[in-house]
Amino acid sequence: MIFIGPFFFIANKLYTNKCSLDKADNQADKLDNPYGHERLYDDYFSDGDYIDYPRGRVVWDCSNNRAIIYIDPCINKK
Repeated sequence: MIFIGPFFFIANKLYTNKCSLDKADNQADKLDNPYGHERLYDDYFSDGDYIDYPRGRVVWDCSNNRAIIYIDPCINKK
């Protein structure tokens, strides 16, 4: 099964909210999880601001039938 959605990489741990393609929103020929980074951050942390932490998102490209991973460059360096 394929899952998509936002994620954080904080203190070497991955925090995610994933949904299957059949529950995704269609946006410009891509399927995306409607769950946002701000909400995901609030699920796990009670202080700070989510924009201060490494994050990314997995979406599904319907045109090419493949996943696209958007990722903060600082995560990729690790």
